[in-house]
Amino acid sequence: MTFFSIVVTLITLIFVVSTYLINRRVGSLLMLYNVMNLVFVGLGTMLWPFWADIAAIAFSNFNLAAVSYDAYVRASLIFLVGTAIVNIMYTLLYGLIRQNIPKKAYSCDISQSRENTNSVSAKKAINFLMPLFLVLGILHIGNQISLAFELNSAKDAYSVFLAGRESVGANYFYHIFVQTILPAGFLTFLIVHDADKRFWMRIYMYTQGCVVVVSLILIFRKGPLLLLFVQLFILFILKSYSYDKARLLSGLVSKGPIFVVVCLGILSALYVFSGFSHDDPLEYLFVSVSRIVGRLSLPALFYAEYFPKVDDFYGLENVRLFSKIFGFDLISDTALVGTYFERHTLFDISSVASSALYDFYGINGWYSVILGSLFLGTIIYVFDLLTQNLRIAKNATLFIFLTGIIYYFTQASLFRSFAGYGGVFYLALWFVVFKFRWVRAK
Repeated sequence: MTFFSIVVTLITLIFVVSTYLINRRVGSLLMLYNVMNLVFVGLGTMLWPFWADIAAIAFSNFNLAAVSYDAYVRASLIFLVGTAIVNIMYTLLYGLIRQNIPKKAYSCDISQSRENTNSVSAKKAINFLMPLFLVLGILHIGNQISLAFELNSAKDAYSVFLAGRESVGANYFYHIFVQTILPAGFLTFLIVHDADKRFWMRIYMYTQGCVVVVSLILIFRKGPLLLLFVQLFILFILKSYSYDKARLLSGLVSKGPIFVVVCLGILSALYVFSGFSHDDPLEYLFVSVSRIVGRLSLPALFYAEYFPKVDDFYGLENVRLFSKIFGFDLISDTALVGTYFERHTLFDISSVASSALYDFYGINGWYSVILGSLFLGTIIYVFDLLTQNLRIAKNATLFIFLTGIIYYFTQASLFRSFAGYGGVFYLALWFVVFKFRWVRAK
């Protein structure tokens, strides 16, 4: 069992590294997808025998004994085959549609754009939108704090936690605004005003950052906050190397360990203040690491065990849009799987998150894994083509937005990544800021 896990992990890493070496001039988003998919999903799945005992302690609310050896092998092969197909498809497209990537690094100062009118228009757009976003963000913070005070008499931190999540999740657009649009507006402002060194502008940016971070903390979900940190880190690296995509990997390698330590420290602190109690302070760090590396590996194993042994493959019946168009009943695959493996929960229905690769498997088994991975490789290649040259702000902004969508590919299905988690709103905000004319052309 351990020999198999080592072999399948090494083969996957060989595919990932070799693909990067072939496509390193354009494959930045592919590289980010591979790294995040390995960290969040793949390593924990393929190396399951090495940490199964630890997982039984860290995730005691799940019946991990129900995961069979066959399911582990199937989950590992799904990740290996899916990752290989995504990378092969990307490489084939790169060979067929080879582009001339400028080797010279460019600054992202928006004033260097040839379309000066559009540059001024983008500044006017984000200068108008961001104060509105900040007001709504402050209202959100006030609402969550007042809710916490109302529930304070219960002296139950978990009740406040649940109420805070439900108050945001009850309204789709409220949820999307706080989770996606507000951070996206902040990132756009940082890029568009990259060259502005005025003191008051820097204070304004720091104020925006504080409002955004606090707003994300108060939705009581670590995913959006972690994504913001990842996007800021990537933006910092790009700026350090004059927005040269080809040097992104070297920046991730050199500065990545510091970033990981900072993120783990912040997550550990959040667990301390959220009411979780442990005798050993190191246990907070352990919980933080397990929630990042192992949280999405378990659903991968669950999906491989559950489908089709317990239930049939669900096709596209888990997509709300299709259920409304074609009139069939909506299936919540994440709730079915989560409820089946959960030992005890405060709710009648539990839920887990599944990455795109394992959603492909749940659709129709290996056939949909192959077709879905081909499609995913095509999407990532198109994303990289759209952001070849980061010398102008609109491309740099689109690149940062697409990293968010790539991140959600490792956290959810393709449909949920674009709709449920707000990927389409990234693109919508980008079009509003950079494609609409906010000033008249001279």
